[in-house]
Amino acid sequence: MSMVQRPSRGRPSAVDRGAVLTAAIKVLRDEGPSGLTVRRLAAEIGVSRQVVYTQFGSLGGLIDALYLQGFAELRAAAAALDPSLTGVDWVVANALGYRVYALARPELYAVMFERPFREFVPSAESRSVAVDAFQPMVDAVASTGRKPGESRSLALTLWGAIHGLVHLELQGFFAFEPSSGQRIVDVVKGTMDHCPPTPRKRTKEKVT
Repeated sequence: MSMVQRPSRGRPSAVDRGAVLTAAIKVLRDEGPSGLTVRRLAAEIGVSRQVVYTQFGSLGGLIDALYLQGFAELRAAAAALDPSLTGVDWVVANALGYRVYALARPELYAVMFERPFREFVPSAESRSVAVDAFQPMVDAVASTGRKPGESRSLALTLWGAIHGLVHLELQGFFAFEPSSGQRIVDVVKGTMDHCPPTPRKRTKEKVT
């Protein structure tokens, strides 16, 4: 009698990594973080738990992959903005895109920023990707004439303000307030106006 176990009919022995992540996002959306287990995910896809472990190593590895995907998508959204936009106009468009992304992908947004899995700590690689996703904002601010240190500080202030407004909206605030999108535009433009570039020192010309 053969000891080789054959996969059950209708249950594939392997599945695309992207398909696993898509299924994980669906489980998060339908059942919340507590519903996302390797057993539940395997049942959702129709494979054995070992298939998931082979792809990601552990539940923590799966969550890390979701974290990576979220920031990769956020950066891709920034890269897809109208290339003719520059400076403040680009920062405004990126801020609005940040809000749109959060509202469209609340499950991933939560994994990226809200730590719904207490045991999960992003890997060093994933944190690096998260920081890289912030760089286009720094570059756009720098293009308005700010010095390097000023650019990063102002971009971080803007990100914090935008993130705070988006987080409040996701929690159900502003239901009877003016458009949250317009509020973000006002905050970005107001912050940029109140934090003008530091005048560059002029060097004295030598008299010959």
